Amino acid sequence: DPAYAEKVANYAIMEDCPKCCGNVDTTVLDVNHSHGDVTMELWSVADKWKEIGIFLGIYYSSLESCDHLEPKVALSEVMKLWLTRRYDCVGFGDPTWKRLVEAVHSRAGAADHTLASKMADSRKRRH
Repeated sequence: DPAYAEKVANYAIMEDCPKCCGNVDTTVLDVNHSHGDVTMELWSVADKWKEIGIFLGIYYSSLESCDHLEPKVALSEVMKLWLTRRYDCVGFGDPTWKRLVEAVHSRAGAADHTLASKMADSRKRRH
């Protein structure tokens, strides 16, 4: 889909995440330990599940298969795809809290700066 390809290209050139993102945990997440936590954090932006999925690099065919689902169910499926690495991991990086905060903050993702700041504050790296 040409529109999808254009979005992915634009999302790869995302605006800088604010300084709140700089110290967010970069531990790689996995579906067994993080799926519930990740999904619950994003309930308030569930209607942006497709934008978040595109930002995170989920394949278009996978996103299309979620189109018929309710937003919270679609979001949960997208997070499962992300956490099980069924996306372009090389181009979009590992699943981390930092990457998720970037997706929530970015205009290309959920564009919810308040939620992104809240998530960043609660997921600071431990030194």
